[in-house]
Amino acid sequence: MTPISEVSALSADAIGRAVRLLERLASSGHPVALSNLARDTELPKSTAYRILQTLSTHGMVARRGNRYVLGPRMHALTSMVMSGPRGVRKRLMPYLLDLHRHTGGIARLALLRGEEVVYVETLHGHAHAALIPGVPDRVPAGATPSGRLLLAFAAGTAPRQRRSEADAGQGAVLPSASERRAILHDGFAHAERSPIPGLDSVAMPILGSDSLPVAAFELATTTPVLRSQSAMAALREAALAGSVALRTLPPEGHP
Repeated sequence: MTPISEVSALSADAIGRAVRLLERLASSGHPVALSNLARDTELPKSTAYRILQTLSTHGMVARRGNRYVLGPRMHALTSMVMSGPRGVRKRLMPYLLDLHRHTGGIARLALLRGEEVVYVETLHGHAHAALIPGVPDRVPAGATPSGRLLLAFAAGTAPRQRRSEADAGQGAVLPSASERRAILHDGFAHAERSPIPGLDSVAMPILGSDSLPVAAFELATTTPVLRSQSAMAALREAALAGSVALRTLPPEGHP
């Protein structure tokens, strides 16, 4: 009988190989041949074929003739991550657009996912177009105002009220007690060093129907946001309007 430790190692190795194949498919804008997948992931062709067959059985990969693409289940999972629970992104887009139009700054919609913040939408004009390429959509939560904001609220929420351990940032570096108090008191988090180099950023929470943060609106500008009453007012108005829109959704776990 194979020892449990060896089985675990084999399973981890198989998962790693599957992830490499999925990442290669995700990076391609067109179907990829088996030989190219095997070459690019440094896997034997027979091994790549077996893994792809298994992934195909579970809907993670689909065949297009003799080539492979991401499958419907993988697309559904991606959509869930990028849209947030029950279409949060779609509901909040009009208010994010208002924020961008009223301020001329870079308006971003952020979700907390484990130890990272995922920016599921970024709106900007021509003036900031050169700053956007290369800016990651996934950033360590502690390195962003949205992440610090959402972590502060998560740390102050009773465990039974948290949306999930993943969403509450388990393992992430939480703000200090004094910083958390300041964020909860002020209702926003500020970062002089924005995730977008050279910009100043402020984030405010979007509350769901259970009055817990679902997401954050983040505004980045070339001038200090806190010194602009109009920018802060626009951010506060957008966050409030987004929160009101989300209150028509039932709390998670309810039909």
